Amino acid sequence: MTYQPLDGRPGLDPELCREVVGKRLLVGLTYVRPSGELIRQVQYHGTVVTITEEEGIVILLDDGTVRTLPPDLRGVQRAEPGTYTLRSSGEAVHNPDYLYTWTITRPDA
Repeated sequence: MTYQPLDGRPGLDPELCREVVGKRLLVGLTYVRPSGELIRQVQYHGTVVTITEEEGIVILLDDGTVRTLPPDLRGVQRAEPGTYTLRSSGEAVHNPDYLYTWTITRPDA
């Protein structure tokens, strides 16, 4: 039986989870208003420690910080080899294994 969350997102694909755990993940989150206007962008990278419905996607950053993302793998894709430059810091990330990108629409306040 496949787990189907109530929010409509697909359940976790066990094979993809096994592939991604232990790999380098480059995360890019873009926050926009309903009009499409950019609010901010957040980028970071680290090693995926675990992926579960309960804990989400747990990432260990190089500085020891742990970040958690929702347990939704629709934003995960294999990264093309190369160097990725973080817009926020100018840091160069060399050959991450996977990218995780989302655009998040924040309601107008």
